[in-house]
Amino acid sequence: LGNVYLPAGFQLQESPKIFRWEPGIFFEQLHKRFLKKPEENGKGKPYYAVWALTQKDEFTRSSVNSGHISIVRDKDGILRHFPLIIKVDSLYFPAVSLSIFLDYNKVPFEKININWGENIIIPSLPESYLDEDVVIPIDEYGNVFIPYYGFWSDGSSKMMEVQNLIRYSDEPEYLDDLLDFYEGSFVFISDISVGTSDLGQTTIEENVPLVTVHAALLNGMLNNQFYTKWNILPLAAIIFVSGVLLILTALPRTNLIFYFTALLLISLILYFGYNQLLSFNLFPSFSVSVFVFLIFIGMMISIQVISAKDRAFIKNAFARYVPDKVVENLIDNPEQLKLGGEERELTILFSDISGFTSISEKMNPSDLVSLLNEYLTEMTKIIIEKEGTIDKFIGDAILAEFGAPVMIEHHADAAVASAILTQKRLRELNNTWKEKGYPLIMNRTGINTGNVIIGNMGSEQVFDYTAIGDPVNLAARLESANKFYNTKILISEFTYRKINDSLYHTRLLDVIKVKGKEKAVKVYEVTGFVSDPLLEEDLKYYDFYDRGFNFYLHKQFAESKEHFTKALQIRPNDYSSAELINRIDKLNSASLDENWDGSITYKEK
Repeated sequence: LGNVYLPAGFQLQESPKIFRWEPGIFFEQLHKRFLKKPEENGKGKPYYAVWALTQKDEFTRSSVNSGHISIVRDKDGILRHFPLIIKVDSLYFPAVSLSIFLDYNKVPFEKININWGENIIIPSLPESYLDEDVVIPIDEYGNVFIPYYGFWSDGSSKMMEVQNLIRYSDEPEYLDDLLDFYEGSFVFISDISVGTSDLGQTTIEENVPLVTVHAALLNGMLNNQFYTKWNILPLAAIIFVSGVLLILTALPRTNLIFYFTALLLISLILYFGYNQLLSFNLFPSFSVSVFVFLIFIGMMISIQVISAKDRAFIKNAFARYVPDKVVENLIDNPEQLKLGGEERELTILFSDISGFTSISEKMNPSDLVSLLNEYLTEMTKIIIEKEGTIDKFIGDAILAEFGAPVMIEHHADAAVASAILTQKRLRELNNTWKEKGYPLIMNRTGINTGNVIIGNMGSEQVFDYTAIGDPVNLAARLESANKFYNTKILISEFTYRKINDSLYHTRLLDVIKVKGKEKAVKVYEVTGFVSDPLLEEDLKYYDFYDRGFNFYLHKQFAESKEHFTKALQIRPNDYSSAELINRIDKLNSASLDENWDGSITYKEK
């Protein structure tokens, strides 16, 4: 089919070493025919061959020439470079791809010109087939940057399994097809089995047979197409422009934009470098990215130093008056140090101790302060752990917002979970306080979700970070409504729509209208997490109540009263069932209009 070239593997090292000669035809041919002394310029650091691993003598006799296939991986294991020439004692031996190319174009190996650290020039001699010199860039080691021309995995190279090659060669009827398949081609025969050591990672692909290295080198020589390096001036310009962009994005002192710009610049540099690689241009994307990153780090440190004084002032001025999260938000966004606010959907939690006035009358002041401080501390811990913000303490009451100043996605769930956890923690505290002789403490919680105005409210001299709006008022009304229903946690229908109700034990308790509002609101009771066990009697009670209330809303009052009565038999002191039975008894179903919604007007604040 054509001329055969014998590849040989060598153990290479960077320091001079006497080559280990062995008996055999290959070593005879290596000494007599293959090793040459090309013209050299400059001082190089060629790799030295220590010993060789070659094929049987029969292969050597059949070959017209030879070349080395010794891979030199970069430190990260990627195949970027390949030594086109190696040194064997005082002479040089070419890579198999270079040997093939030289013979193909009738250029003797000793006629090439090696300019260490610059290039190898293959001259277009009068007797050669070259129209122009082929210039191959190399470093001081004789390495060329491998010009990969395509992806192995996309099948861009023609391939045939060796067993098929042998079978077709032995069958005359396939010989013409075989000649057509290979005619005018350079053929590399290699083991590409998965799991062999003859696989590696190139600059553009992983797990590639190493034969692609030699095919890429030969392709580069045939097309006189190798990677060229970028000049220093364009690189400096790119770094300068990147620095200017970072400065401009840092001026507003918005960290997100600054960080995003740095990440985007580095990503674009790496992407540009990859595309340059495909276009046979060596753009030092890693080095440029490092320079940009160092500029970013330098600017970030400078910004921190410059703003340290302002941050310290803000923290010292406001840490005693507003929640820590608000302080941090003000530090990151000092422009918020002005009156005004923004409209945002939040979940409001309002909690209060039941009967605190009577409790305070029974305790001496020091014990009362100690108990109240411990209570508020423990409740606050839970709210903050659930990413809530303590708006203010109003005596024994707690007003908290979820979703401000830092927005959280599931603010309604966070508020409901906080309410349940505070109830559990309060039971533990009561056990401790009982030993001290303190009275039993019970608290009630109202939760509502809606759009409020959140921000700095007050005068220009004194202001407070707080929320205002009807949703805040409704949360307070729901807290107060607990005492009429003998419940602990009530949430509005607006909060119920936002929570994942599969996480909690909830029930539709009633429909109420608060003072000053015409629109009725559905109110739900939360009794715990789904993981909290319920007694069989509790399950029956909730089933009777839910079905009774559903009948009630659909004006099926007889059925409704029947189920509320059954619920009351399970819980004789249940206010909600008794209230609804009383309400049904007072209703005149014939006089109800079509807009009847089953609600009761709640007149207490």
